[in-house]
Amino acid sequence: MPFISDADLQAALDKTNLSAEISAEVLEVNQQARLDGLRAALVVLAGVALLALFAARRIPTAQPGSAPG
Repeated sequence: MPFISDADLQAALDKTNLSAEISAEVLEVNQQARLDGLRAALVVLAGVALLALFAARRIPTAQPGSAPG
């Protein structure tokens, strides 16, 4: 699900009859959810990078069939 910007969310909330206090809470929850999603994505990216480092150690340093040295 794509993220919604604070401005777009505020515009949508302005069209409702919610109180300013509830609208502010919704904006805060949305901001926190975006941060949590970003942190989770960065953890996954770091894990993939770590796995790639271990996999890259098995890459041969010389072309197969070439003369050694």
